[in-house]
Amino acid sequence: MNLNLRDDLSAIRKYIAERVAAQATGREPVSCIEFGYQVSQGGLLLLHFDTRYPRPLDFHWTLHLGQGHDLALPHWATAAEAMEMKGGSFIMPGGERRTVAAGSFEVVAQLFGEALLAIALDALAAGAFRPLTLREDCEMMVADFDGNWDNGAEQLVTRLPAKRLPR
Repeated sequence: MNLNLRDDLSAIRKYIAERVAAQATGREPVSCIEFGYQVSQGGLLLLHFDTRYPRPLDFHWTLHLGQGHDLALPHWATAAEAMEMKGGSFIMPGGERRTVAAGSFEVVAQLFGEALLAIALDALAAGAFRPLTLREDCEMMVADFDGNWDNGAEQLVTRLPAKRLPR
């Protein structure tokens, strides 16, 4: 199985713009921009804006998955299952090819996470989050629903290496 994640860029960018526009109508400052994803049971992406302050590290975003604010990417679940069984390759958002051996679901989940982190940093570099009121210590998190991958301790938006993806 092969999956070109660049094929999903326009849909994900549109989804980010829609979620930011919906959030910008509120007045509460954002304490964390959370990109949550699930590939084991269904291909879903959720962009959640946590406005609690101080924000506990409790994966609150998982309560919103499947509640009508996510982006359905069912081909991600299909690809994840096929790659776990037979292996395959990803074309990452930056264009590089990454190969996965059969039986490596954690690696599959990691590659989806790395791809979403690259897309999130691209959105940050493009100014996609400017319409929002971000707290001075606002963080960004990318995490798999099943706990197979996350970008480590949340990171301050102001310190992240925002970088545009190649066209």
